[in-house]
Amino acid sequence: MRNGFQRIIETLPSNSQVLDVGAMGLGGENTTKYLWKRFGENVTCLNKEQIGHAIDIVADFYTYDFKEKYDVVVLDMKVKDNIEKDWTFDGFCRIFNLLSSKGIFITYLITDYQELEYQDFDISKLFDIFAIFPEGRRNNIVWVAFKKNV
Repeated sequence: MRNGFQRIIETLPSNSQVLDVGAMGLGGENTTKYLWKRFGENVTCLNKEQIGHAIDIVADFYTYDFKEKYDVVVLDMKVKDNIEKDWTFDGFCRIFNLLSSKGIFITYLITDYQELEYQDFDISKLFDIFAIFPEGRRNNIVWVAFKKNV
């Protein structure tokens, strides 16, 4: 059975240039292995540490100076970073600037996480919601894809 992440990436062109942030977390089970299968060598993997030979960019995502634009950016970071840094207006602006003109941003949303609170902000000037699918294995996670609207 396909999970929510697979369902989203299957709708995207297989020649898309992809940035996988947090690549190989949990051995690549959540995102990386599906990205490689769908997009092959068009996937750039970023992680703070080298994991085998799988990581193309060993750096901190939040401070790295990117020179490229990507058609797809996937964020599969640790929960604390996801909520405190990614689901913020500044976080969405950072992603917006990494994307090509019609780029897609994919990340997850935890629906019942109570230790941290999501911030209120309006991203409608940056993104439109492209897709939302339940994760599949865990009831409290949905994968969300946003399309750059400029």
